[in-house]
Amino acid sequence: MEVKKEYHIELLTPCFCHGANRRHPELRVPSIRGQIRQWRCLRGGREASAMPLCWGDIKKDGQPLASKVSLELSHSSFSHHRKEPLLPHRPPKKEVLSEAIPSGVTLTLTIRRLVGCTDEIWQTAIRDVETWLLFGCLGQRANRAAGSVWCKDWDLGDDLQPVLSSLQIPESWDIRLASVASPEEGRRIASDTVKRKDLFGTIKPRQPSPVKMKVVKLRSGYHLLLVGIGVSLDDALNALTDRPKYPQNPWKKLKFRKICLSNLY
Repeated sequence: MEVKKEYHIELLTPCFCHGANRRHPELRVPSIRGQIRQWRCLRGGREASAMPLCWGDIKKDGQPLASKVSLELSHSSFSHHRKEPLLPHRPPKKEVLSEAIPSGVTLTLTIRRLVGCTDEIWQTAIRDVETWLLFGCLGQRANRAAGSVWCKDWDLGDDLQPVLSSLQIPESWDIRLASVASPEEGRRIASDTVKRKDLFGTIKPRQPSPVKMKVVKLRSGYHLLLVGIGVSLDDALNALTDRPKYPQNPWKKLKFRKICLSNLY
C-alpha cells in the first residue's frame, strides 16, 4: 500500500506568494492546500462533494473534520527573493514591482496517508494534487501564469498524456496550448488581457476569472496553457485578439490547438 508520494517541482515563472509579511515571499503549505482545494471544486461532481473526507472541513456543529492526508514541503534552492513585475506586459514606466520568489526555484511536495485514509480517498487526493500541478499556479496573479508550478518528474507530450487521462477532468473544460519562446514570454502575454469580467474576472467586486492560464514545460518546449471553465475559449481568444488599436498585440502571434477530452475516458 502506497503511504506517501513525492513530487519534485520547479517554478517556471516568478511566484508572488506571501504570508503576513508582504516584503518577504514564502512558499507555504496552506497556500498550496488552498490551490489544491480550489481545483478540486472546479473539477466538480462527486469528487467535489467528497472533499471534506480528503482535505478536512468544519462540521455543522463547528467541530473540525480532520484531513485524511497531509502535505509537507521542502525547497532546496530558495535562498533569496527579488522584485519582479507583477504586470509584466506594462512598459517600464508603468511597472508594478513586488517581492517574488524567482523562477527556477525547486521544491519537493510530499503527500502522506493519515489515519482513516482509504484507497479511494488516497487516489482522489493524488488526482487533486496532480490537477493543480497540471493546470494551476501559486500566489498572486495565479490565473495569469505567475507562480507556474511544474512537476519535474513528468515527461509529457503536446497532448498532456499520460497525466491528463488519469485526472477525470470534465469534458466541458476547454483546454488549449500554444508554443512560446520562454516562460517569461508566456507570462507577459498571459498578463495582457482585456476588461471582460465574464471572461477574465474583475477585482471590484471580486470575481475570479473562469479562464486560467499557466506556463508548462513539455517535450517540445514551453507552452502557454489556457483552461476555460464554464466559458468558451473561442470567445476569450476573440476578445484578446480583436483589438484594432493594438497593432503589436502578442496574442495574434500565438497558434492555439485544442486538447480533446472526449476520447480520454
